[in-house]
Amino acid sequence: MRELRREPSLTPTQALSQTAEVSWYEAAKFANWLTSGDALQGAYQFSDAITFTGVDRVAALNTYDTIYMLPTEDEWYKAAYFKIDGSGYTDYPTGDASPIAGTDANFLSANSSPWDVGSGSVENNGTFDMGGNVFEWTESSSSGSRLIRGGQWWGSANNMTSAASLAFNPAGEEDWIGFRLVSISTVPEPSSLSLLFIGALGCVLRRKRN
Repeated sequence: MRELRREPSLTPTQALSQTAEVSWYEAAKFANWLTSGDALQGAYQFSDAITFTGVDRVAALNTYDTIYMLPTEDEWYKAAYFKIDGSGYTDYPTGDASPIAGTDANFLSANSSPWDVGSGSVENNGTFDMGGNVFEWTESSSSGSRLIRGGQWWGSANNMTSAASLAFNPAGEEDWIGFRLVSISTVPEPSSLSLLFIGALGCVLRRKRN
């Protein structure tokens, strides 16, 4: 048997983040390519180069042990807004106080285009620019569209809040929509003694950080 290793924060990898002007399908194919070396093989299933048929994380994990994916909206939300002390969620990825445009995050046209990831303030769980800069694709869908999160460089602070979620055509390619990826790995099931030891340390679940 296998278990999913997750860190509590479900933090998206920072190295693979915020490439803009990429459709949801292209982002999914890139995740597949990182997983298997083939854009059509991985957690995202395609019958051919243009026909998307579904998502199967479990089958991909059983095949590849480590897979790359777009975060679900829940995973993205937790990575952006979960307080590191575990006490709840913040209003913005940088905390409860309104971020400063051009310093903490790229919004309100503080910059004339997306800036390099890492230019703003470090966020709740060690990420950068989950608020502002560009909206980010998530794996989650709504009525045929895919949900996007985070806001953009010319938008208002409202787009960056934990309450803000939009849906967009997955075939769309815009300079204000990008993506970042998460990775999940499987490990052999530990012995009962090891499990007790791991449980005592409070780290049975842990997400691999890139």
